[in-house]
Amino acid sequence: MTPPSPAAPSPRSVTLDGLRGIAVLAVVVEHAWHGLLPGGFAGVDVFFVLSGFLITGIVAGEVEAGGRFDPWHFYARRVRRILPASLLAVAGTVLLYLVLLGPGLPASFRDEALAAALSVSNVLFANRAVDYFAASPAGSPFLHFWSLAVEEQFYLVWPALLLVVSLGARRLAPGRAWAAPAVVAAIGLVSLGLAVRWNVVDAFFQLPARAWELAAGGLLAWVRLRGRASLPAPLRPYRWTGVLAGYVLLAVTFAAAPSLGRWPGLATVLPVAGTLLLVAGGDGMPGARILAARPLRFFGRISYALYLWHWPLLAAVALVALPAVVTPVPLAAAAVLVAIGLATASTVLLEEPVRNSRRPALTGRRAVIGGLGSMAAVGVAVALVATAVPNAMAGDGLGAALAASRTDRERLVRDG
Repeated sequence: MTPPSPAAPSPRSVTLDGLRGIAVLAVVVEHAWHGLLPGGFAGVDVFFVLSGFLITGIVAGEVEAGGRFDPWHFYARRVRRILPASLLAVAGTVLLYLVLLGPGLPASFRDEALAAALSVSNVLFANRAVDYFAASPAGSPFLHFWSLAVEEQFYLVWPALLLVVSLGARRLAPGRAWAAPAVVAAIGLVSLGLAVRWNVVDAFFQLPARAWELAAGGLLAWVRLRGRASLPAPLRPYRWTGVLAGYVLLAVTFAAAPSLGRWPGLATVLPVAGTLLLVAGGDGMPGARILAARPLRFFGRISYALYLWHWPLLAAVALVALPAVVTPVPLAAAAVLVAIGLATASTVLLEEPVRNSRRPALTGRRAVIGGLGSMAAVGVAVALVATAVPNAMAGDGLGAALAASRTDRERLVRDG
């Protein structure tokens, strides 16, 4: 089992934790109170860049250090990091909705829960031509799983692609350190072209049009591993300008993204570039104290679990508030506070103990097989439970209100 290279980026970097905190807070605020931060949804784009940076750093670090890559070790780490918290959130959401709606469960609920458990939510919502920006939390408690599916699909294909690129560059362009990063950059440009040219629904949900954001982070990780991330000495006194630009780009994005054009598209370069500038600055950059603030680092620590739990709880209170179109502020605030509590408990009691465990069952091949088995088990359980509950959408109560609300929103979107 090959350990990661010492040059590989640390997931516990102060800068990365702070950026995670900013990203998840932006997403939560935009979902709970859209008018406060209209472009907060771009926090997901920040996460994509960070994921590409970390994953490429791990894979390329192993290849650069020892010339080999242990896929079982890599995917065991991914299983420990991702599946316990996400499968718990899927199961918890199913139970919550059974309590809220009972026989009034929407007909689409089972498929959405299954897609979330199996990491294909983005494909499901793309096939349904869902308009993410017109969606209400009351529409689906699993809509936010689309971005997790994109990342998990990226984890499946990216390591193999990096190995092919790295080995091919060594054979075809020996001694040319720029060859492999140049191929990664070319892949990113092709993906950006898809994001700009593809139909807006597929571009939003599908990995091929999102891969450039992850590849951008990966390119920075590869450049850093090559020891070329440092500024030349004459420019170092001015590096605060790059850091300031990073903060400004993120601020502009969060404040104005809806007015900047289609998303993803050329405007998405703003948060991607801003994130890259701040990550490149590192923990010792000017202005690092902002990202090192304890509240941001706390939210960075629980960011994954908070992202998982905030949307289902906002969806639940949106159901309770129906037929009101906008969830009352106290209800939304209560949902966010409960989400923070659940996220903290999930992180401390489940996510971190499993991620840091060295038990044989949670390492190597056993962890991967166990993770796949857990996904299948949760998927089967969700299917059985959701199928056993008869649909009664024509009846009274929250189920009928949800059906009417969906119909009204679809008519508004269709009629413009």
